[in-house]
Amino acid sequence: MQTAEELSKKLGKRTACTALGVPRSSLYRAQKPGRVQASPKAFLRALSQPEKDAVRRESSCLACKSTRKRRVERLEKDRRNDSCQ
Repeated sequence: MQTAEELSKKLGKRTACTALGVPRSSLYRAQKPGRVQASPKAFLRALSQPEKDAVRRESSCLACKSTRKRRVERLEKDRRNDSCQ
């Protein structure tokens, strides 16, 4: 790319890029100053980290309770079936 830039000063960008087989867009892109990436913006209505942790704890407890409840119901059903036979 440096060669294309140096040659473009003498011959012009089109001629220099054609001679070297370099796309002109690459030459222009190389001359642009680098962009500084912006940090990702936080959503205004997003939960704070302690709030997220509380929601996760609550949902995991609910999952445990519902799983436990289904397990107990299944065991009771199996017991009823066993006593009927």
